[in-house]
Amino acid sequence: MTETSIKQVGEEMNLNSDYIRVVPRDLFNEADLLKMLGKVVIFIMEEAKLPWEYEHDNQSFKIAQDESDGSIQCTNLKFFISGHEVKFTRPLNCRTPWTLYAEYLGQTYQVFDSKGRVDLESQLD
Repeated sequence: MTETSIKQVGEEMNLNSDYIRVVPRDLFNEADLLKMLGKVVIFIMEEAKLPWEYEHDNQSFKIAQDESDGSIQCTNLKFFISGHEVKFTRPLNCRTPWTLYAEYLGQTYQVFDSKGRVDLESQLD
């Protein structure tokens, strides 16, 4: 898997939250995912133009790996636009900054621009 490869839309995800973690690699992978999700939440609270919602079960963040491509996601933090789920994934071991993908209405989008600004809404127009 390359740093820029992404899952084809509609492929089934085989998530495993008990995947074997290797320190320090997976500390960085999971921390980077959570940092970017936090930035998405701040964007929703302060700048979003679309009707975003998110929900969290107030438990520890549960990070799971898709065994088919190695990407990771937070399974207990859900995002929605107009009631439609937006799934955020991060490729495993990606060293390119701000690499987070959103699957929304059957399409996959890059969430951030190269400077770390949320650029998702402009792609949805």
